[in-house]
Parts: sequence; C-alpha cells; structure tokens
Amino acid sequence: MTILMIAMSEMNDDLGDDITFLEPGILIGAFTRVVKTSPSISPNLTSSRKPGSRKAA
Repeated sequence: MTILMIAMSEMNDDLGDDITFLEPGILIGAFTRVVKTSPSISPNLTSSRKPGSRKAA
C-alpha cells in the first residue's frame, strides 16, 4: 500500500488537479495488473498467502 501511495503522490505532483479525472477503478486495476504481472513481485506475494486471505500466511 505504501508503494501505491508514493506512486500516487508523485503522479499528483505531475498532473496537479487533472488527477481527479482518473477513476479509482482504473487506478486499482492498473496497480493490480502491475503486481500480478511483475516477475519480481508476484511470486513473493502469492506464494506466502492463503487463497482468499488479505494477510500473509
């Protein structure tokens, strides 16, 4: 979550008020896709979690 907040903060600095035109669902979907498709991130997240769990096993 911290990574998402840092990215959003940097994006806000770049876009200014135009960031309000981005829909939350689009941002969530994009972040989810990055996490699921990144070879360095995805195995670390998915291997230590139980299906349906929001916390690490």
